[in-house]
Amino acid sequence: RELPMKKIFAIIMTICLMASALCVTAFAADEPAAGVVLTVGALKEEDGSLVVISDYDNFEDGWNFAMEKAIDYEYLEDRDYVRIVVDLLTDWNANAEGEFGDSDGVGFRQSTIYVPDSARVMLNMNGHTIDRGLGDNNELDGEVICIEEDSDVIINGGKNGDEIARADDTGATFGTITGGNNDGGAGGIHIQDDAKVTLNNVKIMNNVADGDYGAGIAVYDDAKFTMNGGGFINNKNNSFTATSFGIYALGGGIYIEDSTASFDNVLFEGNQFTYDSGSGAALYAYDSSVTMNKCKVVGNGKKKEADGTVGARSIITIEDGEMFIKETDFIGNGDVAEFPGEETCLIDVDTYIGSSQISIDNCTFTQNNVGYIIDCVNQDITVTRSRFTDNKSNVLHCSSDTKTIFTDCVLNNNIGTLSDSNYTINVDFEGDGPTFVNCNMGNSTYNDRNRVQIKNGGTGSIFGEGSFPMIIALLSLIASGVAIFLVVYYNKKKAVPAIANNAAETTDEE
Repeated sequence: RELPMKKIFAIIMTICLMASALCVTAFAADEPAAGVVLTVGALKEEDGSLVVISDYDNFEDGWNFAMEKAIDYEYLEDRDYVRIVVDLLTDWNANAEGEFGDSDGVGFRQSTIYVPDSARVMLNMNGHTIDRGLGDNNELDGEVICIEEDSDVIINGGKNGDEIARADDTGATFGTITGGNNDGGAGGIHIQDDAKVTLNNVKIMNNVADGDYGAGIAVYDDAKFTMNGGGFINNKNNSFTATSFGIYALGGGIYIEDSTASFDNVLFEGNQFTYDSGSGAALYAYDSSVTMNKCKVVGNGKKKEADGTVGARSIITIEDGEMFIKETDFIGNGDVAEFPGEETCLIDVDTYIGSSQISIDNCTFTQNNVGYIIDCVNQDITVTRSRFTDNKSNVLHCSSDTKTIFTDCVLNNNIGTLSDSNYTINVDFEGDGPTFVNCNMGNSTYNDRNRVQIKNGGTGSIFGEGSFPMIIALLSLIASGVAIFLVVYYNKKKAVPAIANNAAETTDEE
């Protein structure tokens, strides 16, 4: 017998309702209970799946438990766990005294969030903020997070596996680390020896180093630091420095020493010095290898009286190391008015006891306001397919023998303000200077054209270059050309009547 349609419909509805109830029950079982602020889990080595271990309604207890397990290799190996995973379910704010937790716990030191030696941790911020809230109240060990030596740490601003996005992408999810103010440098994150740290979609924002290195992050001694997406925003280095001895604070956004660092799709914006100028408003690297790819560097090293900030002596400095910059935009950095007549720079390639090299490919430099875009001392510099236009800056200063080659670049309308050496290209030594291959030199000028090699059709201005012999030689060449033309012209005019007369005599004889 066939069932009536009403009964069939009733059976279907009942099945759907039961399935819905089961789904809701299952979903509720996976959701943390009300009041939970942090969950602790682990990643399985075999398939990368997440195992939830426990939920916590207290940040301090949850973080201490997580760090205990993250350094317990027997616990991890027995369960086939790769690393401990911590998920934030709400913002994590320090108390009114700027304390995150009891220093007696394994997860805290000097009230700082602490990742102990050799821990294996993943922190998923899920779009939340970790805020120490120190503001202008500096403290010794006043960073937000301290990552100890040999640790392996991944911090995801959203969740694990999110698409990478730069900090100015309004459609992405970011976690924010803020409110640190450290007398010992590293206002946001302090990364110790041999640690391996990766940040994905994290904003390092509004942190302070008080008279030391690295307002946003400081990286030391063979550490490996990788930053994908996110950015360094409005960090300040309170730079009380002995400027009379040429000693300056280093690193407004990040300071890197004897380490390897990689930045992919990262924003460096509004990182500044206060009180006294410093070097590396966005980034300072010493004895390190640094890679920047598809980044944006904007508005760093600016003087703003309302914010108490001053100009920077450099925006990026690489000293005794190597740097590779690709597809990165440098816009509106520096404030040369802070240093009348002095040679500040956007990128400072320097050496102390070793040597440095830098490669720049397919980058754009515009609206910057420094003495020179690139300042180098006895270093190797390669610049390809890059554009230097509309800067209130000169482009290149070489103060000693340098292997500098620009290829397929554009230089135009870079109008500097230096009083004694205001040339687009300034070479302060005898001998072979920089080489420009297949470059459009626009209205560039030179302090001495004889020290600059321009090959394969590069064009530029020589009347403003400060090379009087070259101008005289050119005028002599033009005059010689005119004289030769006139001689040929008049000889031709004399030849025409002679030919005509010869023709007429021949006719008469016939």
